[in-house]
Amino acid sequence: MNLTMVECRIMADLSIAAPNLVSLRCVIPYHRAPSFENLGSLTTGTIILDDSFLHDKFEYEYKNPDEDVFECDSDDSSDSNDDDYDSDADSYQSTWDRFSGANRVLGGQNVLCGLSNATSLELIADAGESILNRELEMCPVFTNLKALSLGEWCMAADLDPFVSFLQHAPNLEKLFLRLKMDHEEIEDNIIPEGISFACKNLTMVKILCPKDDERVGIIIVLVYLESWSGGRLP
Repeated sequence: MNLTMVECRIMADLSIAAPNLVSLRCVIPYHRAPSFENLGSLTTGTIILDDSFLHDKFEYEYKNPDEDVFECDSDDSSDSNDDDYDSDADSYQSTWDRFSGANRVLGGQNVLCGLSNATSLELIADAGESILNRELEMCPVFTNLKALSLGEWCMAADLDPFVSFLQHAPNLEKLFLRLKMDHEEIEDNIIPEGISFACKNLTMVKILCPKDDERVGIIIVLVYLESWSGGRLP
């Protein structure tokens, strides 16, 4: 089963629980991002978010959707997957509260946990994005993940979100980064001692970025040190 949601207007809480779902695309939802659970068969996921559309103050002019806006393809031959789904409610509520505000971003609970079995992920959002950074604090280990595409949201001044994600993707082989012109200034001495993410299978890093982006050199050195050189510069 494949599910594609493009610019969907979600006015009430929506939870996606689909144990047979193999591929998921959720692109710029309005008002609320869907929540996720029990996606044990998922292999490919694309999540593209824009915080400016995800709060109760957002005004949306409704238009009749195109035929391709919401699409669900089912394969009746898929085997059922009844993997149990658990969450630590108290821990999650604490994290949720810290990311909430007067115009808090709505939805997206368990988005990373729900994608934890995927072999290929694309997670794209701008700097300061709330949902992915919130969910990253309870990030699972992506044991099966081979290809990962990340956007500006994980490129904080200290690169902590970027490093944290790689620490949870030990078998990653291909890494793609999409960087934008406007970004936070990178801190001095950004590569501290003791940092480790050990993506020993990483064979390719591709970075799409503006000309003269100073972060590129830092990212390459960081990846080289931790994945290809055993922590030593040549």
